[in-house]
Formats: sequence, C-alpha cells, structure tokens
Amino acid sequence: MTDSISRLSTYFESIVGGKNVRRSPEDLQHLGKDWTKEFEPRPSVVVLPATRQEVQQIVAYCHRQRLPYVPSGGRTGLVGGAVAQQGEVVISLGRMNKVREINCTGMYAVVEAGVTTQQLQEAAAQAGVMFAINLTARGSAHIGGNIATNAGGTQFIRYGGMREQVLALEMVLPDGRFLPLGSALRKNNTGYDLKQLFIGAEGTLGIITAATVKLVPRPAKLATLCFAVGAFDNVLRILEMSHLSAATLHTFEFLSHHAYRMVLRIHKNLKPLFEKKTAGMVLIELDGERDAVERFVNKVFSRQLAEDGVVAQSQAERQMLWSYRELISESLSTYKLLRKGDVSISPPDIGTFLSTMRQRLSADAAQDIETAVFGHIADGNLHINFASNNPDAGERIDRMDRKMHQLVGELHGSISAEHGIGLRKKDYLALSRSAVEIELMRTIKLGIDPHTTCNPGKIFDV
Repeated sequence: MTDSISRLSTYFESIVGGKNVRRSPEDLQHLGKDWTKEFEPRPSVVVLPATRQEVQQIVAYCHRQRLPYVPSGGRTGLVGGAVAQQGEVVISLGRMNKVREINCTGMYAVVEAGVTTQQLQEAAAQAGVMFAINLTARGSAHIGGNIATNAGGTQFIRYGGMREQVLALEMVLPDGRFLPLGSALRKNNTGYDLKQLFIGAEGTLGIITAATVKLVPRPAKLATLCFAVGAFDNVLRILEMSHLSAATLHTFEFLSHHAYRMVLRIHKNLKPLFEKKTAGMVLIELDGERDAVERFVNKVFSRQLAEDGVVAQSQAERQMLWSYRELISESLSTYKLLRKGDVSISPPDIGTFLSTMRQRLSADAAQDIETAVFGHIADGNLHINFASNNPDAGERIDRMDRKMHQLVGELHGSISAEHGIGLRKKDYLALSRSAVEIELMRTIKLGIDPHTTCNPGKIFDV
C-alpha cells in the first residue's frame, strides 16, 4: 500500500510539483476533513493544483485508475461533504484563488473556485458594488464550495442563495473532460440549464474550477435593529410587518435565549444587550429612508411586540450587534458533543415546529444537554444545535437529532436548508425526498460518474 501511494504521489508531483503533494499525517488530517467532528479523515494523499488543466490531468488519471477522490475547498462544511474517509485522493483547490474580473457594466465577477467569499466581497466593494452571499465563515469558505453546497447565508431573503447568483460555471467532469456551462449573459433560453444540475450537487458530479457570478448594487441606507422578544409568535408578527414596511427587508435573524446566553457565557468581553429574560432576540436590517425605519420601530413597540430594542447608530455598533449572531457557531464548537441541525420550515409553521419539538424531546433533554436555536427566520431556515460536555450524553443527543428531523419530515420541511447532505444526513434524505426523486438522482450520478469515483458516498449510496 505504501509503495502504491508513493508511486501515486510521484505521478501527481509531475503535474503540480513536489511541494503541492502532501502526505504528512498532519496534512492528511487537516486537509482531509471539514468542520464536522464525527467522521475520521483517512485520505491517501492531498494534491493542490493551480490550474484547470492540472485538475483535468489529476481527474483523468483517477478515472483511468478507478481512484476515488474528494474535491476540497475551504472545508467549512458541517455535514461531512468534504471528508475523505476511505483512502481517497483529496483535490484541494486553495491555490486556484484569482479574481479574474470585476465587471460593473455587466454586473458580474469571474472568479476561480478557491477564492474565498470574503475575498470576492472585498474585490466587489472596491469597485463600489456587492457580492450578495454573506456567511459567518466568509473568511474561509471558498466560492467553489459555496456553489457545490448552494450556500444561503444571512441575506438570502433579499438576494437568494448561490443558485440565484451563478451565471456560468467551468467544470471538470469525472472523466477529466472540461465542461464550460453558460456565460455572463443574464438571458439565455437555449434548452436545459445544465449548470443548475451541478449547483448543490456537493461535488458528486464533477469539480467546479471557476464561476461567473452576479454582482448587485450596495444597499443605499442600511439600518440595523435588534429587538428582545417575549414570545415566539411575536417574532413572526414582526417578520410580517418587516415584509410590509416601506423599507426593503435585507436580513432577519433570530437567536433563542439559550443561543444568546451561550455566546455571553463563552465570550466574556460581550455585555448583555437586554437584562430581561425573553424568548430570544431578532436582528433585522432594513434598507430604506430613515423615516420608514422609524415608523417600523414605532409600530413594533406600539403593538407591544418587543420588550426592548436597540438601533445601531454607527458601523461599530452594527458590528457589535452582529457579533452576538456570528459568534454562536464558535461558541458551540467549545462543547465536547455537538449535533448541528440545519432545517427549513415554512415560516407560518415554525412556532408549531418549535413547540412540538420541545414536547417530543423532553424525555431525552436534560440539564446536561443544551438546545441552541438560531437562524434566518425569514426564509424558514433554522439551525438547531444539541450540545453537551457530558461524554455519556451522545446516545440521547442522537435520539433528539433523529426525532427533530422526523418532525421536519412530518411538516413537509427540508432536512437541509443550506448545508447539504454529505455523510451526515444520508439516512434522513428520504424524509424530504421521495423514492422516485432519489432514484432519479442516482441515475444522474451514474450517468455522469459511472465508476463513482467523484466524492463517493456523499448524499446517498449508489
């Protein structure tokens, strides 16, 4: 086995150079996994190409030799979609990190797959425009990974997810062929839109090497508001009001009281925003005239929908308010046991979902397990996290996770709103997709990747 890996490494070195083939235990461990903790990475070798042609050569060789491989980006995924468990070759795209073009006439950017979300945001901002996807992991997440998982983020309610941003893709198919899909054209009605097949496919149908994505005007007058809400029903009433406001809804985030207190407990430098214990807090951004925002705020309080509230008066205050939301994931990562849920429920049904979930999980929930709920309420996306420092709580957490996902299925929701399926949610896929749909997905997979070498074992088993 060692000899075969050595020969494999030597071949890949002839393509990308010796320093861009990694075999050390530290590199294999680091580059062979994503942010999930429950899957042990066991890649055979890591290769870091710098061009699409190098990716083609690597993939074509793997195809001929029937070698499984895993495309790897920023590895910020939370479902094991970028984990190499079975001795796969990891093809890491981190060196393909050029912003090729920012075009403010056509309002698009052309970027390589290894460009980070933040890198593209900053390049767009320098040109006076904006890339619409915003993620907590923006400093690490790659555009290629954003596309492969159809990332959503905090501004989905206004701009949509990655699926709505992509104009064109450059793909390397599982046999090594290059497949350009689409162009910078906004209107192109010429048969099947094949690029959509690869967006959200989690790297199981090929490797994204570059993309053309939309740019949008920067919000003109963005106001950031935070309310403490006494009952969850009031969250939905505030959401309805924000949709009807004269200002445009840009962001609508919810933090449960548990999530809020968890951040305060881990990050001692943050001061409590609100003294009173409430059901949680909502973080809202509206783009509009000052008087429209003031009317909205006054209406929230006149209808007694909030216990307290804060309106950011500066960029520093805006960043401070956002820190309570953006530090949740980091706070959760300090726990020894963690199950991260990412589900989607129709907003009118969210209250029913949360109350029913509490009832069904009460038998397993205890003081040694914390349930932190937060998410992009306006688009129905909830992140439901079960966390514990008790190493004996794993079986109960697994039961809670399973019951929660079963309830999502009963309410015709999605077991994955934006993270994907990967390894983590394969057993739950049938809760959101019919047997016919899953069989058709398998047919598509085998039609494009008949040897199942491209990110095998993710989404479903073939």
